[in-house]
Amino acid sequence: MPSIFGMVDVREVDELRFAADRRHRDPIEVLALAEAGTTDKRGLVRAWAHWAAGLACHELSRPQEAIEHYLRAIEAAIDADDTDCEARARSNLSISLINQGRSVEAREQIDQAVEVAPPAAEAHVQLLVGLVEQRSGDNDAALAAYAHALPRLYDEGRWPDIARLQLNRGTLLAYTGLHDAALSDLAEAEKIADAEDMWILVAMAAHNTGFALGRTGRIVEALSAFERAEAAYHRQGDPTRLLAVLEADRCDLLVDAGLAEDAHRSAVAAIAALDEVAEIIHGAEARVLGAQAALAVSRLDDARRWALEAAAAFRAADRSAWAAWAEYLALRVDVRVTQDEDELPAPAFAERAGVVADALEAGGLQAEALHARTFVARLALASGDVETGRTAISSAVEARRSGSAAVRTQAWLASALLRLADGDRQGARRAIDSGLRIVEGHRATMGSTELRAAIAAAGDDLARLGLRVALQGGRPTEVFLWAERWRAASLRTPATRVLDEEGERRLRELHLAYGAARLKELTGGDGPSEAEIGRLEEAVRQHALAGSGQELAGRRVPPAELRSRLDDRTLVEFVELDRSLWAIVADRRRLRLEQLGSRDTVASEIDHVLFSLRRLAREAAPDRAAQRAGTLAASASVLDQLLLAPLGLPATGEMVIVPTGSLHAVPWAAMPTMAGRAITVAPSASLWAAPRPTVDGGVALVCGPGLPAALNELDQLRELHPGAEVISGTEATRHRLVEALGRASLAHIAAHGVFRADSPMFSNFALADGPVTLFDLESASSVPEVVVLPACDAGASSVRSGDELIGAAAALLQRGVRSVVAPLIAVPDEATSAFTLELHRDLVAGRSAGTAVAGARERVRRSGVPGADAVAAAFVVIGGDDRPLRS
Repeated sequence: MPSIFGMVDVREVDELRFAADRRHRDPIEVLALAEAGTTDKRGLVRAWAHWAAGLACHELSRPQEAIEHYLRAIEAAIDADDTDCEARARSNLSISLINQGRSVEAREQIDQAVEVAPPAAEAHVQLLVGLVEQRSGDNDAALAAYAHALPRLYDEGRWPDIARLQLNRGTLLAYTGLHDAALSDLAEAEKIADAEDMWILVAMAAHNTGFALGRTGRIVEALSAFERAEAAYHRQGDPTRLLAVLEADRCDLLVDAGLAEDAHRSAVAAIAALDEVAEIIHGAEARVLGAQAALAVSRLDDARRWALEAAAAFRAADRSAWAAWAEYLALRVDVRVTQDEDELPAPAFAERAGVVADALEAGGLQAEALHARTFVARLALASGDVETGRTAISSAVEARRSGSAAVRTQAWLASALLRLADGDRQGARRAIDSGLRIVEGHRATMGSTELRAAIAAAGDDLARLGLRVALQGGRPTEVFLWAERWRAASLRTPATRVLDEEGERRLRELHLAYGAARLKELTGGDGPSEAEIGRLEEAVRQHALAGSGQELAGRRVPPAELRSRLDDRTLVEFVELDRSLWAIVADRRRLRLEQLGSRDTVASEIDHVLFSLRRLAREAAPDRAAQRAGTLAASASVLDQLLLAPLGLPATGEMVIVPTGSLHAVPWAAMPTMAGRAITVAPSASLWAAPRPTVDGGVALVCGPGLPAALNELDQLRELHPGAEVISGTEATRHRLVEALGRASLAHIAAHGVFRADSPMFSNFALADGPVTLFDLESASSVPEVVVLPACDAGASSVRSGDELIGAAAALLQRGVRSVVAPLIAVPDEATSAFTLELHRDLVAGRSAGTAVAGARERVRRSGVPGADAVAAAFVVIGGDDRPLRS
């Protein structure tokens, strides 16, 4: 019969084990209880207390303390002859060790745990054997261990351990491409954890569900899952390690979504946090993901450093597949450097990439292996080794019908390359088209304007290949079709209001914060900091990114239809490939193709022109203004010789310009070839030609605060537009603006503007109750045909892959506005008022926006108003087929 003291020991041990299972609910409480037991003189209680304390420290991102507790637990368990506690402590110690990259010690501990484990501890130990094998890269051994442990855990009713096992196995299955099985495991883990009130485990399950969804290409659902996990982690005190791993996994997803700058920021934050808590392996994983992001944003030094650091850590931990992935990324940096230096990649690169691809495939990283095989093929073909390319591609094309959108897109790219290698140009075109259709369908699932624009990056390689094939053929019609195939497609897609109720609540919070910050600025009182406003902006943005879409992009205009729509106009569409520029010139008779010069030379001259224009806009002294106007004219003439003079354009007539890349920033009216012409700048020929609804509405005149010249301007505009809805002073609020847009066919919004290059969706106009963002503009029930935005920088846009644009003008075009009149830079108030009055006189006279701007330009120049030359050059008409408003 056991002594009373033995029964007390058993009861206290049971309490400690029960507490250990609650570490995913409240690790701080568990640690306090466990540490109280570590001072117990009885070895049995002390052993279990140290074990529970180690588990709690692990959850609290205190790995060294966890290791120390496990070692003391092992020592006390041996003294008490308790193999159950010893086996558990050794197996948990192995996880802490392997996370620090100490794989040999980890393996020693898990082997000893298996050796000493009594039947009561066997399932727990096998669960952690599986995790050690998983972290070591032996997926088959991991799955076998999980399969061995799971039935025993069910027999014992060990629901917390069952949830942990399914969480780990689900993540492993996601890496190996078994996505349905992965999501099933993770859903069951989240369900059990929720039922057991293990909130940290609920968050981890949501987190890993987001990771698995990201691997399938379901970006919107993945972002939603990550948001759910982050909120749950926040409720649990923001555990450093878990939040850092979440940030790293979000980085991977953001790269796939085309949000590479966001991904790079996530990587920097994750690496710093994981280094702080000495999580060597998680830190190495974050470096791999960060290297992908750094490559995407051309931060090659970051990419190389992170990739090489990760490769070294993985090799030390015997994780050969992950080491191969890191080495592959370092190789891509080396290849990028040679391309930047205009050299062909050396044949040795393809050989290195082939070795890496074999290692990735052997390690079960199928998506990564496919990417590497495609890369091998491209390197081999570039260096003339067709047979090596054919072999590499043949193993990749089988993935065209299954897997994530990213995987299928890469497979279609491989198929196109193989067909080109065989001389089958038509087959290559069909393969490229099939791959781009996948990206289009993927984009259709997204409601966020920003995400729709960003996802174009996924089709970049295919679109460039299609354009290359077309340019090699030299047929203008084919080049035009491929140029339009992937140009500003998201702007042809009607904007979808995607903020849910919580997102709308966050947007209202943000506007209150904007107002409080403005009051703080005026009165010097208390108010939100820039960091607090930044967090609110990011919360709104994350809600928008997780919104779902419904519609595919609008149609692309056929060349014959475009020519018929041009009438007497001439359209010039620029394309860029391999740092060279071409122009497609279209009129009602034909299309022709002209090769221009270096993109880099043109970009440098654009910088000169914009610098000269900005200096001119800031200059008040008449003599210096005249000098700077001369400098601008000289710079513009050089740029004109590079872009327009070689095209043999007619001497007169209206122009439609479809820019690419940095050409979106060109002040076209400053070019000598464009003197006196009506010019429309269109994101794509298809958007220009797309029919837009005629709006039977009135005129809305809006004036924001701090613009005394604009108030006088508004009075004069009111005389030109009798019966216009005039909103100014304290009435000029966000709500009134959005309502007024829904009633007008012509809107004039005079307000201070801010273009946010860091976060374009928060570009805004200042009204009486604070900034009006692009999220607010998206909420208008309907929009005018023409919007005049004399705000500084209102015509500027962030240019993404595929010439996708984000900015005030782009947001209005996507909502259905036909033409936006706005400046590309900050403009002086007096000259702007004079220009807009002339513009409205022509609009009232029944002229189109382009013709009205051209006339206003000439008259304001002749007026001699200070700043007139800068304003005349800075204003552009952005949009579609330009026609007069209905009278």
